[in-house]
Amino acid sequence: MAVNEEGIYVTGMSLKEAVIDKYSNGDEEEIGANFIGSIASYQSEIYGINSMVRFYDKKNDSFGAVTTAPEWLLSVSGNKLKKVSELPYGFGITDFLIEEKKIICISGSGASVYSLVYAMNMYSSLVKEERRRANQSRDLCLEISGFNEKCYQRQ
Repeated sequence: MAVNEEGIYVTGMSLKEAVIDKYSNGDEEEIGANFIGSIASYQSEIYGINSMVRFYDKKNDSFGAVTTAPEWLLSVSGNKLKKVSELPYGFGITDFLIEEKKIICISGSGASVYSLVYAMNMYSSLVKEERRRANQSRDLCLEISGFNEKCYQRQ
């Protein structure tokens, strides 16, 4: 669940109703499609991280979900989800929170808490920092023992 001045946002790990529900002034709105993951708010914005991807198996006429698919940090924009940045592959992020310079997340597959640190960039919508060099890209980096081990490019 996440809250901002526009409403209350709720999501679950449902294969049947794979959306974010927004409740505002007695109304309900569905956001995104095929979203199975968790949500959080940061500076009045709502963000999501998909932890599973739903698929249809035509041969067996059934739906399923995989956790080994790419994960993304997404932002809520109206009733749609927009990709912000790719995240570490296969983490199975089950919950997260955003701070000024990092995302702290719980990895179901890693059975650990990880810190994803922002590499410096002046074009971020999440963190507003001034930089000396122009045209730098903003990446999310997996930090291990204080070092950026693997970086994922912002979309």
